Amino acid sequence: MTNPNMQVTILINSANPWCESDCAINWSKGEEQTAAISRAKQRFGDDVLLEFIDVADNPDLPRVILLARGTATREMPFSTLMINGETRISGPFDTRMLMDMIETEQDREL
Repeated sequence: MTNPNMQVTILINSANPWCESDCAINWSKGEEQTAAISRAKQRFGDDVLLEFIDVADNPDLPRVILLARGTATREMPFSTLMINGETRISGPFDTRMLMDMIETEQDREL
C-alpha cells in the first residue's frame, strides 16, 4: 500500500443520544463505517485513508487536540469530518457529502 495523500477522520461520539430522523448517518455503526471505507477505496484508491475515532471510547484523546482542531468537546452532539487535520463539517452529513468533500479537497490540492 502506498502512503495516502489525504487523511480523512470522522470523529464520533457514541455516548450521546442519537437522533434517528434528522442526523443523516449514524457513523458509530460499524456497517456505516465499513460501507464508507469501501466506497472511498473504490472511488479514491489508496490516495485516501479514512478513519473513525469515537471520542467516547478514547478518554486519553486530549481535549486540547479536539479544541485546537476547531471541533467540539466530548459532548459534541454530531459527527465531525476532518480532512488533513482541518475541520470540514461539524454536524450531520451522509456518505455522498463525505465523498464530495474528499473530491473537493483533492481538486484544491491540484
